[in-house]
Amino acid sequence: MPFFLTPSDYLTLAFPDSQERDLPLANPSGNVVMYSVPVQNEPIQFLHLARCLQHSRGFSLESDALLLSLISIAAGHKSSLIAQQEKKYLDKYPPIRWDVLSLSNTEILSSFSASQTAQRAISDHFSTTSLSICQTAVAFRASGEGLTTEMSNLLLTSCLAIIIAQCLNAGRLWKQAFDTACGLIELRDGPSKMLDEARDISTAEVTRIRLLLENFVVVDVCQCLATGAAPSLMKEPFALWWYDYVSEDADTVHNSYGVDRAVVEVASFSQQTEGNLRVMFGNRVMVNMLKVVVYVDLLKMPHCDEEVQEAAWAAMAAFQEGKELDHGVGLLLAAIIAGSVLQDQSKREVARGVITRLRTTADYAYDVDEAALMLDKLYRLRDDGAVDPSWRLVTNSGILVF
Repeated sequence: MPFFLTPSDYLTLAFPDSQERDLPLANPSGNVVMYSVPVQNEPIQFLHLARCLQHSRGFSLESDALLLSLISIAAGHKSSLIAQQEKKYLDKYPPIRWDVLSLSNTEILSSFSASQTAQRAISDHFSTTSLSICQTAVAFRASGEGLTTEMSNLLLTSCLAIIIAQCLNAGRLWKQAFDTACGLIELRDGPSKMLDEARDISTAEVTRIRLLLENFVVVDVCQCLATGAAPSLMKEPFALWWYDYVSEDADTVHNSYGVDRAVVEVASFSQQTEGNLRVMFGNRVMVNMLKVVVYVDLLKMPHCDEEVQEAAWAAMAAFQEGKELDHGVGLLLAAIIAGSVLQDQSKREVARGVITRLRTTADYAYDVDEAALMLDKLYRLRDDGAVDPSWRLVTNSGILVF
């Protein structure tokens, strides 16, 4: 692109319609795509912004699909801002990008004349259009010269952007976008092959492709936990690509969603296991373990709170019931987390028993003996007067959820 063009000029080339252009301008810096890893000079690593904006609309199906999916996110985010401002959660809108930085808050508010409902509808329409173009591009290229790697990457990024927009809107189109992405990944022989090809290009390309795949895996795990379905992406018992292409933790979804990558893998593995009963009990363990973490870490509830205790004991009950029906679930970290907050001595004994009965597999970061020692150390700290000692003191794990 010519060196003399301003950022606004780039947007004009990509979004010739002024109303379309206003939507990305209303997004805070770095939030064009919300689930990203911000680093200097490359704020959204799985989205190559220069590639997104280097072509005007109509240049290609793949480019159009991506640009429209970005508008969909922008409209969804604008809807959220309007709702927050109307409910007085925001005194003013966040700093605006590029050529509207000089506008006053009053001028910005007056420019946001459309209602929240209208913005949600706009977002949904753009998501629908982008997905239709994605699917058209796949069918069209399949019948002709075929999809190049770059075309596929643009379409995958579009699918992920559609999923994000649909999450903002509590929409349902995300599933079609996810299925389309899975089809594209399968056409390229899966994540490992994609990452091998990216490694031949550059380190930055590996990071970009891996983050795309990681984001899709998080979506996959969430929908598996909700439905009991088997994973579509991380199908292997031990997915080596999940770790082999990571140079540093800062470049992973660990810091994007605040989700421990090891827990994502364990959750995916639990969905592959022996039949629906096992999945059902595993889901109950995971859901209640996550409740414990949200109550304690996010809402700052004390361990003795009734809701914390109920969630922890519900996780233990799921372990117990699964074992009695010969469908024991092997979620060792979940057992440590849920067991660590229990106050009643008899329930602590149940937690110890659950951990000793869990079979050790290679995907665990700890073995059963280590886990039992960790739990005992936390109980001793509590008995010695420590206030709500965290399971992180013994597991050396980072953040797990928001």
